[in-house]
Amino acid sequence: MSRHIKVLKGEFLYREGDPASALYLITSGSFKATTILSSTGAELTSPNIFAGHILGELSLFDGRRREHSIRATQDSEVLAIPYESLLSQPEELPAWAEALMKAMIDHLRTVINHLRAHSIHNLQPEQ
Repeated sequence: MSRHIKVLKGEFLYREGDPASALYLITSGSFKATTILSSTGAELTSPNIFAGHILGELSLFDGRRREHSIRATQDSEVLAIPYESLLSQPEELPAWAEALMKAMIDHLRTVINHLRAHSIHNLQPEQ
């Protein structure tokens, strides 16, 4: 079942590489997503993510580990919804809808990887 979690300013909701088991609905406060580029060690940071947004949804169907870290930029609260409770009644979700969502997630991950590659290029010192 879902549960409310308080995350204090500066604390991580989750870190890059963590196993994924829930998605999170931000109910108050704000967060930033960060990722470390392995080639340069540079940190990429998102704009603030506010109440009403969902975090951690990409791993719902593909089960991959977290690809970025989420840190509170102010005292915040989220509603954690375990993946198992969302997927406990698969008959409710038609097979074509699940396949479509998996394809969309694959596409989003491809876009994210392209953005990372572009950011790596832009972070290289000019010669």
